[in-house]
Amino acid sequence: GSNESDKTLFLSIVRDQRSKVSAIVVEDFSEFIETLEYDHGQLSKSQYLSHPYRVATLLLQTFPDIEDEYIKLALCHNVMEVSYISTELIETLGIDMMRYVKILTVDRARQWNWDYKKNYYHEISKNKITRIIKIFDKLDNMFLLPENKIKEIKQNYLSEITNYLI
Repeated sequence: GSNESDKTLFLSIVRDQRSKVSAIVVEDFSEFIETLEYDHGQLSKSQYLSHPYRVATLLLQTFPDIEDEYIKLALCHNVMEVSYISTELIETLGIDMMRYVKILTVDRARQWNWDYKKNYYHEISKNKITRIIKIFDKLDNMFLLPENKIKEIKQNYLSEITNYLI
């Protein structure tokens, strides 16, 4: 399915472009991400994982020499939203990465509250790594926007991108 091709493309770029050490680190991390349990509504685990693989691929296609930490964050940026935060997850990600994931995690109950969003993006803007991952996250969301049938959601997404990213 589409997930397999998103994952395959990601891994082929990693193997072709990264140093051997980096490729091992990144592949190991992606394998770890695959072991987690996910709950993302109607989406299966592999359908859900298509998104982080695409975000990481966009990142690598734009910045082939980017540090491993950025690729890892692209792969796990939504993990708090869709998975159980285990001790193993915290140990594997480390304190800094967990902090970045927390910064990037949207409070879905308040996601269309613009005061909340303004503060959310202010926090993201404080770190280069969170800024970059958020841009690629939204870029992937934009590619998928035509599939969304709800006009109001489309308009909210586009105004968010206009107000906070552009």
